[in-house]
Amino acid sequence: MKNINFKFAVNWKQFLMWHSFYSVNGEIPWKDQAKKIEECFEPSNPNVVNWKQLWKDFAVWIKETAKTTGDVSWPAQKRQVETLMLNQLADLNQEVFVLVYLYKGKPEMDTNKMTYQEALAAKQELDGDSNGRGGDENAENVTIVNLKSLIK
Repeated sequence: MKNINFKFAVNWKQFLMWHSFYSVNGEIPWKDQAKKIEECFEPSNPNVVNWKQLWKDFAVWIKETAKTTGDVSWPAQKRQVETLMLNQLADLNQEVFVLVYLYKGKPEMDTNKMTYQEALAAKQELDGDSNGRGGDENAENVTIVNLKSLIK
C-alpha cells in the first residue's frame, strides 16, 4: 500500500527557489504561483489533491482571514495550503473512487466504489508491473476518479 507523503519541506523549497528567481522582475500573479505550487506537489502524489477544490477553499479562507487581520503572512498561507492538503487525505478513506479506462479502445468504468488505496491496488492490477507481468492487455489509460470531485 502506498503511503502518501506530500514532502512539504522539499516541495516548498523548490517553490521558494522558483519564486525568488522570478520575483526579481516584480510581483508574480497569484494564478502563476498556484500553478507552480501544483507543479511542485503533484509529482510526489499524482491525482491525490483536488487542486480546484483546494484553491476554492483557500480563496474563502484568505478572504475571511484578511478581513479580520488585514494582511495574511506567507507562513500563514503556506500552513493553510498544507492544512487543506492534509484535510483532503481524509477523503481518501471514503468509498468514492472508481476506475475509468479504455477496454479494447472503448470507454469503460468499474462501478465498484472503492477507497483510494483500493482503487490504486485495482489500477495496478489492471496495469501490471513495469516488467510486463500481470495486467490486462485490453485495458489502457486506467485512471482513478474521485466521484465527489465530479459533483462539487
